[in-house]
Amino acid sequence: MPQKFCCVESGSDELLPLQSAVAKSARQVATQPLKKKLHQMNNLLKYRDDIIANGPSRVLISPDEGVASKPARVEHGITPDVIFIRHDGWSLGAPSHLEADARKMWEGYWIGILRKPNTEPETIIPSKVTL
Repeated sequence: MPQKFCCVESGSDELLPLQSAVAKSARQVATQPLKKKLHQMNNLLKYRDDIIANGPSRVLISPDEGVASKPARVEHGITPDVIFIRHDGWSLGAPSHLEADARKMWEGYWIGILRKPNTEPETIIPSKVTL
């Protein structure tokens, strides 16, 4: 039986046996989630450093109201116990009793969580974001 060939990449002159082309394509597909995960982790660490330096973008003071970090602390006496980090770097802090409300606000878009006193973020795979 003659061996079947296919072009692996557009513009490539390289012809590989079909089995090799399928294997190469499968390897590329298999490494995509890993590349996305590494990109997400790099962003998450960058966002974490900014949050540690400046506080979260907003802090929940009630189930349906958020304010900037400084007013939350100064005017309302609220310091977040948990901070959710969105895929674009925006963050939402909340005291522990409002954690579930904070999680729901941008559910599917969070990529990480910082919990007091940890400075290492927990990773979340966002369901509504293509990284």
